Amino acid sequence: ILVFSKESSLFANVKQKTKVTLHWALNTVGVLCILSGYAAIYFNKEQNERPHLTTWHGWIGLATIVYTVVQFLGGHNLTVLN
Repeated sequence: ILVFSKESSLFANVKQKTKVTLHWALNTVGVLCILSGYAAIYFNKEQNERPHLTTWHGWIGLATIVYTVVQFLGGHNLTVLN
């Protein structure tokens, strides 16, 4: 909201195209952080020979990651590939 708002004090004098690019870049960093966290959890479970996805917490987390990546790819297709 702060990136796209015309009243935003953070990006008041920035052109819309630059705001879209900034939004895309921040989303990319966010998705990379999410995937890095997932990789850390996955490899920790592998190293300790523990089962994956045995709780609701694990399944909801996986669904959230999949949903986030799908949203990211949809936005990427709208902004970068257009």
